[in-house]
Amino acid sequence: MSFRVPSLQSLLVFAVLGLWMPLGTAYALQEKEIDEKEGMEVFDEVDPYTKGDAELVKALGYVRLGHGPWHDRDDTKALQQNMGGIEMLFVETEHFRIASSLGTYEIPNDREERAKIKGEIKRLKEKLGRIKVPKNELDPWLRLHLYALRAEDVYAAFCADFGLTADDFGPLVPHMGYPQKIRLVLCQRKSEFGRYVRQYHDTDVEYSYRNISPRDSLAVAANLESLTEGWEQEDDVPFDSLLHNIVASCLTTTFMDSHNGSAYTSPRWFVYGMSHLQLRRIDPEWTYADGRQPGQGQDKDQWDWEPRVYKLVKNEFFASARDMFAWQDYPDLHQRDHMISWSKSEFLVSVLEGDRKAFLNAVCRQPSKYGSDIGDQDLVQRQVDALQQCFGLTPEEFDEAWSKWVLKNYRRK
Repeated sequence: MSFRVPSLQSLLVFAVLGLWMPLGTAYALQEKEIDEKEGMEVFDEVDPYTKGDAELVKALGYVRLGHGPWHDRDDTKALQQNMGGIEMLFVETEHFRIASSLGTYEIPNDREERAKIKGEIKRLKEKLGRIKVPKNELDPWLRLHLYALRAEDVYAAFCADFGLTADDFGPLVPHMGYPQKIRLVLCQRKSEFGRYVRQYHDTDVEYSYRNISPRDSLAVAANLESLTEGWEQEDDVPFDSLLHNIVASCLTTTFMDSHNGSAYTSPRWFVYGMSHLQLRRIDPEWTYADGRQPGQGQDKDQWDWEPRVYKLVKNEFFASARDMFAWQDYPDLHQRDHMISWSKSEFLVSVLEGDRKAFLNAVCRQPSKYGSDIGDQDLVQRQVDALQQCFGLTPEEFDEAWSKWVLKNYRRK
């Protein structure tokens, strides 16, 4: 049985523009077939699970498996060429266009990750019938299928949390309120990721990236190599779960920050809270952008937030809703603030009776002015008004109801 202790080096810092910056380090893949010239894994040309069968592709809910349109004037072949002609696989789902250069992944001796992957593969088998999958590894095609499944899962979970349906977006902007499908780029190596963000987003970051193009589309990219750097004991680290979490985080924060024209002005506590909520549904032991500082929270139970929140509430040592409404930047939040943001977000979307959709629309919308400083009354007041209109509560009444719920339902230890 593996012992999971999330390294402090896995901590991610969420920068102003929404960049995930993990501190980590690389593991060596057990590659099946190597291109001697490039030293890279060669992917099978044909998907071994659908074998290109149109009915099976349709059964997975795909619009297309393989090369096709990408964005603007570029198709996937142009994307592949612009990223250095590397090995890449492509799939188009209902809401996503996904490009992946992820190579074969040796599944570590991690019970939780193995159980999660087993459940996901079972879902694929329910759609594809009898398929043979490797016992202890994920090949590039299987990884593509899993991330297609996972991306749509995050999309569906976000909509379910707020009661959103296709009718809320309309036929002209069907993809989370945007006309073009969401682009998701999954890179095995830092060099590939660097070429992508420079070519398509005119930036130069190392780790991961998310982008909101007003009236056009959303985009998220993640880089596995940077995520895996810096680990002293890497054999049993569930890197697929870490990547799954970072993708889910980037997608959730992008959905929050792009909703209703909010343009990165959505309430920070709510953005981070919903991100933590989504991550903890996937694998709660690997939390990111949670406000930890070097030397803080290195014990094996640092991920176990319920008893910590319970103690904070019991001792009345937490930020009030009214104070939280003023947060606008990542540095505004301490680690305990992230835990409280998660808990209050969970309470709001899962327990509190009221109109969650209307609340989301009210607090995540284009502000009356841009570039406002922290404490801007427009940003604060719209949350106070929305809480009253959608749930019939003042900030103080919300805190009281949430506190009672925590003390009744959370574990003490």
